[in-house]
Amino acid sequence: LTEIYGEGVIIPPLRLSVAGVENEELVDLLTENFRDPLSTLSDLRAQRASCKLGEERVHELARLYGTAQLLQIMQRMLDVVETAVAKLLQGLPDGVGEAEGALDDDGRGGAPTRVHARIEKRGDRLHIDLSGSDRQTAGAMNIPWASARAALVYAVRCVVAPGLGSNDGLLRVLDITAPEGTVVNPI
Repeated sequence: LTEIYGEGVIIPPLRLSVAGVENEELVDLLTENFRDPLSTLSDLRAQRASCKLGEERVHELARLYGTAQLLQIMQRMLDVVETAVAKLLQGLPDGVGEAEGALDDDGRGGAPTRVHARIEKRGDRLHIDLSGSDRQTAGAMNIPWASARAALVYAVRCVVAPGLGSNDGLLRVLDITAPEGTVVNPI
């Protein structure tokens, strides 16, 4: 494949539902293009329902505590995770480590695609450098930046603070280098 059209039908961002009413024409289009329409639609509906429930709970908390207080609480939650991870990192020895692996190929039958990480721990911070990873591929082996970032956060959390809540406070102690145009941050 050399262009996105080889992937199949391109569907622009559309609303699955509007004002709580599911868009039946979109559902029909999707179900005709999924291998397992029941599971996929069930997942989409569950995601929508969880977002709706989350929205309702945030509004409930804002009514209960007031918006200003709720925003302070949310900020504090980020601060607590940042402080806890920084403290845990501070307790570990400083040092540098490197690792690399390879995806089977470039997504088009070519050479393996290299992913390289260099991690330096200094004081209460981690610097993760992915610069040694291969350039983005023409095939489907690129890792979207959001996915690469999420994987890094997950790995750090598992190693450094497995029992700690997960939020973006953890990112405050990470410095991540992932140049655009690499397999871990494709353009």
